[in-house]
Amino acid sequence: MMSIQFALVRGGAIRHRDWPPYHYAKLVKGRDGKGKLYRSYPDGRIELLDLKVSALHEEDGWLILELDSPSTA
Repeated sequence: MMSIQFALVRGGAIRHRDWPPYHYAKLVKGRDGKGKLYRSYPDGRIELLDLKVSALHEEDGWLILELDSPSTA
């Protein structure tokens, strides 16, 4: 099983179990080269989350999202 932190570093998305559908968070590299966690909303808004990636764990309600990948057919 992949850890939350590893999934984010690899470009994956996560969500909290209490968030509404289609809300997710991703790690985005800032101008300073450091990754920052942003929450994306279905309407396109984004919000910087004041959370440390190292503090995100499944037992606290964080889930790795399985985003749809393009078809290879």
